[in-house]
Amino acid sequence: MASYVLKRLLYLLPTLFGVTVVAFVITRILPGDPALMVAGQQVSQATLEKVRASMGLDKPLLTQYFFYLKALLRGDLGFAWHTGHPVLRDLLTYFPATVELTLTSLLIALVLGIPLGVASATKSGGLLDHLSRVIALVGVSMPIFWLGLVLISVFFVTLRWVPAPMGRLSFAVGPVPSYTGSVILDSLLSHNWAALRDGLMHLLLPSIALSTGTLAIVMRMTRASMLEELGKDYVRTARAKGQREALVLYKHTLKNALIPTVTVIGLQIGMLLGGAVITETIFAWPGMGRYVTESIMATDYAPVQGFALLSAFLYAIINLGVDILYGFLDPRIRYS
Repeated sequence: MASYVLKRLLYLLPTLFGVTVVAFVITRILPGDPALMVAGQQVSQATLEKVRASMGLDKPLLTQYFFYLKALLRGDLGFAWHTGHPVLRDLLTYFPATVELTLTSLLIALVLGIPLGVASATKSGGLLDHLSRVIALVGVSMPIFWLGLVLISVFFVTLRWVPAPMGRLSFAVGPVPSYTGSVILDSLLSHNWAALRDGLMHLLLPSIALSTGTLAIVMRMTRASMLEELGKDYVRTARAKGQREALVLYKHTLKNALIPTVTVIGLQIGMLLGGAVITETIFAWPGMGRYVTESIMATDYAPVQGFALLSAFLYAIINLGVDILYGFLDPRIRYS
Protein backbone atom coordinates (compact mmCIF):
# COMPACT_ATOMS: atom_id res chain seq x y z
CA MET A 1 0.00 0.00 0.00
CA ALA A 2 2.78 2.45 0.92
CA SER A 3 4.60 1.89 -2.37
CA TYR A 4 1.35 2.37 -4.29
CA VAL A 5 0.64 5.68 -2.53
CA LEU A 6 4.21 6.87 -3.13
CA LYS A 7 3.97 5.94 -6.80
CA ARG A 8 0.72 7.84 -7.19
CA LEU A 9 2.20 10.90 -5.49
CA LEU A 10 5.15 10.79 -7.90
CA TYR A 11 2.71 10.59 -10.83
CA LEU A 12 1.12 13.75 -9.44
CA LEU A 13 4.22 15.83 -10.22
CA PRO A 14 3.93 15.79 -14.05
CA THR A 15 0.20 16.39 -13.71
CA LEU A 16 0.77 19.52 -11.65
CA PHE A 17 3.47 20.63 -14.08
CA GLY A 18 0.99 20.30 -16.95
CA VAL A 19 -1.58 22.30 -14.98
CA THR A 20 0.90 25.12 -14.47
CA VAL A 21 1.60 25.25 -18.21
CA VAL A 22 -2.08 25.26 -19.20
CA ALA A 23 -3.09 27.80 -16.55
CA PHE A 24 -0.15 30.06 -17.42
CA VAL A 25 -0.91 30.04 -21.15
CA ILE A 26 -4.67 30.51 -20.74
CA THR A 27 -4.30 33.48 -18.41
CA ARG A 28 -1.90 35.14 -20.84
CA ILE A 29 -4.20 34.82 -23.85
CA LEU A 30 -7.20 36.26 -22.00
CA PRO A 31 -8.08 39.81 -23.07
CA GLY A 32 -6.99 42.65 -20.81
CA ASP A 33 -3.80 44.07 -19.35
CA PRO A 34 -3.01 43.59 -15.63
CA ALA A 35 -0.78 46.67 -15.71
CA LEU A 36 -3.81 48.83 -16.53
CA MET A 37 -5.57 47.52 -13.44
CA VAL A 38 -2.60 48.44 -11.24
CA ALA A 39 -1.73 51.78 -12.84
CA GLY A 40 -5.24 52.92 -13.73
CA GLN A 41 -6.76 53.87 -17.04
CA GLN A 42 -5.69 57.52 -17.09
CA VAL A 43 -1.91 57.11 -17.22
CA SER A 44 0.73 57.84 -19.81
CA GLN A 45 2.22 55.11 -21.94
CA ALA A 46 5.61 55.61 -20.27
CA THR A 47 4.10 55.06 -16.82
CA LEU A 48 2.23 52.02 -18.08
CA GLU A 49 5.44 50.51 -19.46
CA LYS A 50 7.18 51.05 -16.11
CA VAL A 51 4.36 49.28 -14.28
CA ARG A 52 4.42 46.45 -16.79
CA ALA A 53 8.18 46.11 -16.30
CA SER A 54 7.80 46.05 -12.50
CA MET A 55 5.28 43.23 -12.86
CA GLY A 56 7.58 41.30 -15.19
CA LEU A 57 5.10 41.49 -18.06
CA ASP A 58 7.61 43.05 -20.44
CA LYS A 59 9.63 39.83 -20.65
CA PRO A 60 9.01 36.97 -23.14
CA LEU A 61 6.42 34.38 -22.13
CA LEU A 62 9.01 31.63 -21.64
CA THR A 63 11.01 33.88 -19.33
CA GLN A 64 7.86 34.79 -17.39
CA TYR A 65 7.00 31.10 -17.02
CA PHE A 66 10.53 30.28 -15.88
CA PHE A 67 10.37 32.88 -13.11
CA TYR A 68 6.86 31.71 -12.18
CA LEU A 69 8.02 28.09 -11.92
CA LYS A 70 11.11 29.12 -9.94
CA ALA A 71 8.95 31.00 -7.43
CA LEU A 72 6.50 28.10 -7.30
CA LEU A 73 9.25 25.72 -6.23
CA ARG A 74 9.87 28.05 -3.27
CA GLY A 75 6.19 27.88 -2.31
CA ASP A 76 5.45 31.33 -3.73
CA LEU A 77 2.19 31.36 -5.72
CA GLY A 78 2.63 34.98 -6.71
CA PHE A 79 1.11 38.28 -5.69
CA ALA A 80 -2.56 39.27 -6.08
CA TRP A 81 -2.44 42.85 -7.28
CA HIS A 82 -6.15 43.47 -6.83
CA THR A 83 -6.06 42.55 -3.11
CA GLY A 84 -2.52 43.61 -2.28
CA HIS A 85 -1.73 40.25 -0.65
CA PRO A 86 0.28 37.16 -1.60
CA VAL A 87 -1.89 34.59 -3.40
CA LEU A 88 -1.07 31.88 -0.86
CA ARG A 89 -2.32 34.09 1.97
CA ASP A 90 -5.54 34.85 0.09
CA LEU A 91 -6.18 31.19 -0.76
CA LEU A 92 -5.64 30.14 2.85
CA THR A 93 -8.08 32.87 3.92
CA TYR A 94 -10.83 31.86 1.48
CA PHE A 95 -10.18 28.09 1.49
CA PRO A 96 -12.20 27.24 4.67
CA ALA A 97 -15.37 28.85 3.28
CA THR A 98 -15.11 26.84 0.05
CA VAL A 99 -14.42 23.62 1.94
CA GLU A 100 -17.42 24.24 4.20
CA LEU A 101 -19.70 24.82 1.21
CA THR A 102 -18.32 21.90 -0.80
CA LEU A 103 -18.48 19.36 2.04
CA THR A 104 -22.00 20.43 3.00
CA SER A 105 -23.12 20.04 -0.62
CA LEU A 106 -21.49 16.63 -0.81
CA LEU A 107 -23.13 15.59 2.46
CA ILE A 108 -26.56 16.60 1.13
CA ALA A 109 -25.93 14.66 -2.08
CA LEU A 110 -24.86 11.50 -0.22
CA VAL A 111 -27.50 11.59 2.51
CA LEU A 112 -30.28 11.97 -0.05
CA GLY A 113 -28.78 10.37 -3.15
CA ILE A 114 -27.75 6.96 -1.80
CA PRO A 115 -31.01 6.16 0.07
CA LEU A 116 -33.08 7.37 -2.89
CA GLY A 117 -31.00 5.25 -5.25
CA VAL A 118 -31.46 2.16 -3.06
CA ALA A 119 -35.20 2.75 -2.67
CA SER A 120 -35.57 3.40 -6.39
CA ALA A 121 -33.81 0.11 -7.22
CA THR A 122 -35.81 -1.97 -4.76
CA LYS A 123 -39.07 -0.42 -5.97
CA SER A 124 -38.13 -0.42 -9.65
CA GLY A 125 -40.98 0.77 -11.83
CA GLY A 126 -42.92 2.19 -8.90
CA LEU A 127 -43.90 5.74 -8.05
CA LEU A 128 -40.69 6.44 -6.12
CA ASP A 129 -38.61 5.19 -9.03
CA HIS A 130 -40.37 7.51 -11.48
CA LEU A 131 -40.07 10.41 -9.06
CA SER A 132 -36.34 9.80 -8.65
CA ARG A 133 -35.92 9.88 -12.42
CA VAL A 134 -37.59 13.26 -12.54
CA ILE A 135 -35.35 14.54 -9.73
CA ALA A 136 -32.26 13.21 -11.51
CA LEU A 137 -33.27 14.78 -14.82
CA VAL A 138 -33.92 18.15 -13.20
CA GLY A 139 -30.72 18.01 -11.16
CA VAL A 140 -28.48 17.19 -14.12
CA SER A 141 -30.06 19.61 -16.60
CA MET A 142 -30.64 22.65 -14.36
CA PRO A 143 -27.82 25.25 -14.45
CA ILE A 144 -26.47 26.20 -11.04
CA PHE A 145 -26.69 29.94 -11.67
CA TRP A 146 -30.38 29.70 -12.62
CA LEU A 147 -31.26 27.44 -9.69
CA GLY A 148 -29.41 29.75 -7.31
CA LEU A 149 -31.37 32.78 -8.53
CA VAL A 150 -34.65 30.85 -8.21
CA LEU A 151 -33.83 29.80 -4.65
CA ILE A 152 -32.99 33.38 -3.71
CA SER A 153 -36.16 34.68 -5.32
CA VAL A 154 -38.41 32.15 -3.60
CA PHE A 155 -36.90 31.70 -0.14
CA PHE A 156 -35.42 35.16 0.47
CA VAL A 157 -37.34 37.66 -1.65
CA THR A 158 -40.80 36.08 -1.46
CA LEU A 159 -40.98 33.92 1.68
CA ARG A 160 -38.28 35.63 3.79
CA TRP A 161 -37.31 32.28 5.30
CA VAL A 162 -33.57 32.81 4.97
CA PRO A 163 -31.29 35.82 5.56
CA ALA A 164 -29.92 37.91 2.70
CA PRO A 165 -27.51 35.87 0.55
CA MET A 166 -24.49 37.94 1.48
CA GLY A 167 -21.58 36.28 3.19
CA ARG A 168 -21.54 33.56 5.84
CA LEU A 169 -23.06 35.48 8.79
CA SER A 170 -25.46 38.39 9.21
CA PHE A 171 -24.00 41.70 10.34
CA ALA A 172 -26.24 41.67 13.43
CA VAL A 173 -24.81 38.35 14.58
CA GLY A 174 -21.23 39.44 14.12
CA PRO A 175 -18.08 37.36 13.70
CA VAL A 176 -17.23 34.31 15.77
CA PRO A 177 -13.76 33.35 17.08
CA SER A 178 -11.85 31.65 14.27
CA TYR A 179 -10.57 28.26 15.41
CA THR A 180 -10.98 26.21 12.23
CA GLY A 181 -12.15 28.75 9.62
CA SER A 182 -15.55 27.06 9.45
CA VAL A 183 -18.38 29.24 10.77
CA ILE A 184 -20.40 26.17 11.76
CA LEU A 185 -17.59 24.47 13.68
CA ASP A 186 -16.38 27.71 15.24
CA SER A 187 -19.91 28.52 16.41
CA LEU A 188 -20.14 25.10 18.03
CA LEU A 189 -16.75 25.42 19.68
CA SER A 190 -17.57 28.89 21.05
CA HIS A 191 -21.12 27.86 22.06
CA ASN A 192 -22.55 30.72 20.01
CA TRP A 193 -25.93 29.23 19.15
CA ALA A 194 -27.23 32.38 17.45
CA ALA A 195 -24.25 32.36 15.10
CA LEU A 196 -24.70 28.62 14.50
CA ARG A 197 -28.31 29.05 13.45
CA ASP A 198 -27.53 32.07 11.29
CA GLY A 199 -24.55 30.32 9.69
CA LEU A 200 -26.64 27.27 8.84
CA MET A 201 -29.31 29.46 7.27
CA HIS A 202 -26.70 31.25 5.17
CA LEU A 203 -25.21 27.91 4.13
CA LEU A 204 -28.52 26.26 3.24
CA LEU A 205 -29.34 27.76 -0.16
CA PRO A 206 -25.87 27.74 -1.74
CA SER A 207 -25.24 24.17 -0.62
CA ILE A 208 -28.58 23.04 -2.07
CA ALA A 209 -27.86 24.79 -5.37
CA LEU A 210 -24.39 23.26 -5.56
CA SER A 211 -25.48 19.75 -4.56
CA THR A 212 -28.27 19.18 -7.13
CA GLY A 213 -26.06 17.88 -9.94
CA THR A 214 -24.07 15.59 -7.66
CA LEU A 215 -27.24 14.37 -5.97
CA ALA A 216 -28.75 13.35 -9.30
CA ILE A 217 -25.63 11.51 -10.46
CA VAL A 218 -25.09 9.70 -7.14
CA MET A 219 -28.73 8.65 -7.04
CA ARG A 220 -28.76 7.26 -10.58
CA MET A 221 -25.44 5.48 -10.18
CA THR A 222 -26.55 3.90 -6.89
CA ARG A 223 -29.79 2.76 -8.51
CA ALA A 224 -28.01 1.22 -11.50
CA SER A 225 -25.44 -0.53 -9.32
CA MET A 226 -28.09 -1.85 -6.94
CA LEU A 227 -30.16 -3.24 -9.80
CA GLU A 228 -27.12 -5.04 -11.16
CA GLU A 229 -26.19 -6.50 -7.77
CA LEU A 230 -29.75 -7.54 -6.93
CA GLY A 231 -29.75 -9.81 -9.95
CA LYS A 232 -26.66 -11.75 -8.91
CA ASP A 233 -26.54 -15.24 -7.46
CA TYR A 234 -25.26 -14.32 -4.00
CA VAL A 235 -28.36 -12.17 -3.40
CA ARG A 236 -30.69 -14.99 -4.42
CA THR A 237 -28.70 -17.37 -2.19
CA ALA A 238 -28.95 -15.03 0.79
CA ARG A 239 -32.70 -14.71 0.31
CA ALA A 240 -33.08 -18.47 -0.11
CA LYS A 241 -31.35 -18.95 3.25
CA GLY A 242 -34.05 -16.85 4.84
CA GLN A 243 -31.99 -13.79 5.68
CA ARG A 244 -33.93 -10.63 6.39
CA GLU A 245 -34.40 -8.34 3.39
CA ALA A 246 -32.81 -5.39 5.17
CA LEU A 247 -29.72 -7.50 5.89
CA VAL A 248 -29.51 -8.63 2.27
CA LEU A 249 -29.83 -5.08 0.98
CA TYR A 250 -27.61 -3.13 3.33
CA LYS A 251 -24.98 -5.66 4.42
CA HIS A 252 -24.38 -7.55 1.18
CA THR A 253 -25.81 -5.72 -1.82
CA LEU A 254 -25.18 -2.07 -0.96
CA LYS A 255 -21.53 -2.66 -0.05
CA ASN A 256 -20.80 -4.03 -3.52
CA ALA A 257 -23.02 -1.48 -5.23
CA LEU A 258 -21.13 1.40 -3.64
CA ILE A 259 -17.88 0.61 -5.47
CA PRO A 260 -18.84 2.39 -8.75
CA THR A 261 -20.70 5.03 -6.74
CA VAL A 262 -17.52 5.86 -4.81
CA THR A 263 -15.77 6.41 -8.16
CA VAL A 264 -18.44 8.88 -9.18
CA ILE A 265 -18.26 10.63 -5.80
CA GLY A 266 -14.52 11.16 -6.22
CA LEU A 267 -15.07 12.71 -9.65
CA GLN A 268 -17.96 14.83 -8.41
CA ILE A 269 -15.84 16.48 -5.73
CA GLY A 270 -13.85 18.04 -8.54
CA MET A 271 -17.09 19.16 -10.16
CA LEU A 272 -18.19 20.69 -6.85
CA LEU A 273 -14.99 22.73 -6.67
CA GLY A 274 -15.67 24.01 -10.17
CA GLY A 275 -19.33 24.68 -9.45
CA ALA A 276 -18.36 26.59 -6.32
CA VAL A 277 -17.01 29.37 -8.53
CA ILE A 278 -20.52 30.08 -9.85
CA THR A 279 -22.33 29.38 -6.59
CA GLU A 280 -20.09 31.62 -4.50
CA THR A 281 -20.48 34.45 -6.97
CA ILE A 282 -24.29 34.25 -6.92
CA PHE A 283 -24.58 34.00 -3.14
CA ALA A 284 -21.70 36.41 -2.37
CA TRP A 285 -20.01 33.55 -0.52
CA PRO A 286 -16.48 34.60 0.52
CA GLY A 287 -14.67 31.55 -0.79
CA MET A 288 -12.01 30.74 -3.36
CA GLY A 289 -14.53 30.66 -6.20
CA ARG A 290 -15.60 34.24 -5.67
CA TYR A 291 -11.99 35.26 -5.15
CA VAL A 292 -11.02 33.76 -8.52
CA THR A 293 -14.00 35.40 -10.23
CA GLU A 294 -12.90 38.79 -8.93
CA SER A 295 -9.35 38.02 -10.06
CA ILE A 296 -10.53 37.24 -13.58
CA MET A 297 -12.53 40.45 -13.71
CA ALA A 298 -9.41 42.35 -12.58
CA THR A 299 -7.20 40.51 -15.10
CA ASP A 300 -5.03 39.29 -12.23
CA TYR A 301 -3.06 36.25 -13.39
CA ALA A 302 -1.51 34.82 -10.23
CA PRO A 303 -4.71 34.02 -8.26
CA VAL A 304 -6.21 32.15 -11.23
CA GLN A 305 -3.03 30.10 -11.63
CA GLY A 306 -2.89 29.40 -7.90
CA PHE A 307 -6.50 28.29 -7.78
CA ALA A 308 -6.02 25.98 -10.78
CA LEU A 309 -2.96 24.41 -9.19
CA LEU A 310 -4.63 23.95 -5.80
CA SER A 311 -7.77 22.47 -7.40
CA ALA A 312 -5.70 19.99 -9.42
CA PHE A 313 -3.77 18.95 -6.33
CA LEU A 314 -6.93 18.45 -4.26
CA TYR A 315 -8.59 16.57 -7.11
CA ALA A 316 -5.65 14.18 -7.41
CA ILE A 317 -5.41 13.60 -3.65
CA ILE A 318 -9.16 12.96 -3.40
CA ASN A 319 -9.04 10.41 -6.21
CA LEU A 320 -6.08 8.72 -4.52
CA GLY A 321 -8.21 8.48 -1.38
CA VAL A 322 -11.04 6.98 -3.44
CA ASP A 323 -8.72 4.32 -4.86
CA ILE A 324 -7.55 3.42 -1.36
CA LEU A 325 -11.15 3.23 -0.19
CA TYR A 326 -11.74 0.52 -2.80
CA GLY A 327 -9.57 -1.78 -0.71
CA PHE A 328 -11.97 -1.50 2.21
CA LEU A 329 -15.04 -2.06 0.02
CA ASP A 330 -13.54 -4.95 -1.96
CA PRO A 331 -10.77 -6.99 -0.25
CA ARG A 332 -9.99 -8.65 -3.59
CA ILE A 333 -8.37 -5.45 -4.85
CA ARG A 334 -4.58 -5.51 -4.62
CA TYR A 335 -2.37 -2.44 -4.94
CA SER A 336 0.95 -2.52 -6.72
